[in-house]
Parts: sequence; C-alpha cells; structure tokens
Amino acid sequence: MANQLIEILKNRGLMWLPESMTMELKESFSSATNSKADYARILSGFSNNQGGAIIFGIRNSDRKILGLSDETFKNTDEERLSGYFDSIFQPAIIFEKHIIDLEDKTIGMLIAKPHPRKPVICKSTVSSIVSAGEIYYRYTGKTEKIKFPELTAIMDEVKRVATNQLLDTLSQLNKIGAENMSFLNTDTGAIHAPGGETRLFVDQSLLEKIRLVESGALRPDGETALRIIGNVEVSNRNASNKEFRPSNNPKAPEVQIAEEDMLKIYPFDHYGIIRALKGAVPGFVPNNEFNHQLQDLRNDKRYHYNRFNNPKQHKGGRHYYSKLALSKLVDYFKQRLTMVRPRPISHK
Repeated sequence: MANQLIEILKNRGLMWLPESMTMELKESFSSATNSKADYARILSGFSNNQGGAIIFGIRNSDRKILGLSDETFKNTDEERLSGYFDSIFQPAIIFEKHIIDLEDKTIGMLIAKPHPRKPVICKSTVSSIVSAGEIYYRYTGKTEKIKFPELTAIMDEVKRVATNQLLDTLSQLNKIGAENMSFLNTDTGAIHAPGGETRLFVDQSLLEKIRLVESGALRPDGETALRIIGNVEVSNRNASNKEFRPSNNPKAPEVQIAEEDMLKIYPFDHYGIIRALKGAVPGFVPNNEFNHQLQDLRNDKRYHYNRFNNPKQHKGGRHYYSKLALSKLVDYFKQRLTMVRPRPISHK
C-alpha cells in the first residue's frame, strides 16, 4: 500500500480526490496529546476496515500541496508514537510512517493496514477524542463509532475464521492421531510435542517460509508449496535452568529463544529504560542526545531486540533493551552530567 500511495502522490493523481474510505488529508501534523489521539482514532478506523492513510501537508478543500511547515513529523520517533497508540488501543495498531518530497515540499504519511485481528478497540479515554470501550470504523470521508451492520460483519468474520481453524485442526487430529500431533507457534518457532515436556525448534529461515504458506502468499492455487524432508533436532531446553547471552561472535551457536525468555534478556522498553535511567542517574532528562545513543545501541544485538508488531512483515514494532544497554547508558550520562567529556559507547 505504501509504495502504491507514494506513486500516486508523485503522479498527482491523489490531488483530485476528496477524502475517502482509505484516505484522510491533514494540513499539518501536531504532537499534542489530543492530536495524536485523533490520529490513533483514524488509524484504528482504517485498521477495522480496508486500511488507509493519513497524509499530512495537503489541504483537503482543494487538495493543494502545502507541505509540512516544521520538523515535528520528521522528528517524531515511530516507536514512541507506536507506544502511545498502544496505550489507548488494543490490539496494537499496525502502521508505517513515511516521508516523501513532493514539489519541493515535505509530505508525511501514517499508513495502516487492515488488522489481522479485528476489531481494534479503544481501551483508554482521552478527552473527548476517544472513549474506552469504543470501536471506530472508517466510512466514506470520516471515521466514527462503528455501526451495527459493520460490527456484525466483523464479528461474523472472526467467528468464521475461528471455526474454520478449529475444524481444520480437528480434521488433522482425526487423520494423524492425537499421540502423533504437535503444535507449531509461528511467532517463536517452538513446536510443542505430546506430553508437554519435549520442545522442538524450527530454524528461523524455515519459519518465514511456513508463515508465507500460512498466509497464502505462496501457491494460492492450493498446490503443495513447501515440503519438509529430514530430521528435526530435538531440544529439551529448560529456560529455568539455562541462561542465554546475546553475542556478536559468528562462532556462537544459534538458539531459538521463546518470547518470554527474550523479554527476560531485554527487559526494558523505551519508557522502561527512561525510568531506569532516571532512577540511576540523578538529573537525567531524555533528549535528542539520549535518542541518538539509543539509535546506536540498536545496531548491536547484545543491547537491543525489536519485537515486531507484525512478525510476518518485520516492520514497526517496539524496541527492547538489555541490562547491558542500561549499564552503558548509565555510565555515559553520569559522565555527561558531571561535565566530563563522554566517550562514545563501545560495542566491542
């Protein structure tokens, strides 16, 4: 959707269209709380329908390209914006942030895809913008509380998908036999074998292919898309008595780690590491320098883990940081606040 929309923008085809079921035009972008809540509301409406985009820097009345007047949109961290959206909507809104130059002017876009787990529901009230418990839906030219027919259609689709998945599982269970059946977690790669004690792990490269088959991206005609031949390595890994440490050593063995164990290694999200720094470094205030240091840490797996909103796309998501990352930042900002010229964070 992003590439198609950018192409349309560059060809000026969009300039002659009014706001629609998949597009909202804004003259400017604001980082004010009420404005961000409104953007979240609109994106949730797109998510509950066919997807869509908020385009900043274009006037709706005549589709004139105004461009963004300042750097607010450019400097808005996608992770922090995602974190704010997550605080008021659930499940998390899956979106992308894009910036393009058009007629020597800067245009910003927030693009949401149809959510795979509709409906996206508001869980926190923000002023009069959004209310807890409400579901928003994109109609032609506007986003508003969902109406009965659209809500019924969403719930019917949820029931249809769940029923088909259950029937398919029961059919496979009947053919294979319960004693021969295991379950694959396509997020972590873990295969839960009968008895619940033995756990198998699928290699990440193979897991990506399995996800593609699952989503119908390969061989839509229904013919065989992937055949697994060979032995599966069995791992009796017990997370309670083994420790895992991220390493940049190319000779280090690859280990498939469950999601709950990853969050033990990387316990701090963006706001969590800010709170930890404030507790460890008196006078610390997050600023652009702090954001630059975080950006540097994201290049090293010892310090950073990206938990994607949509594992199939590997876009967006939330960043998590290790205790080692916190230690590096504490040392850096203690030097900074005591007026000692800081040394760059070393990743060696």
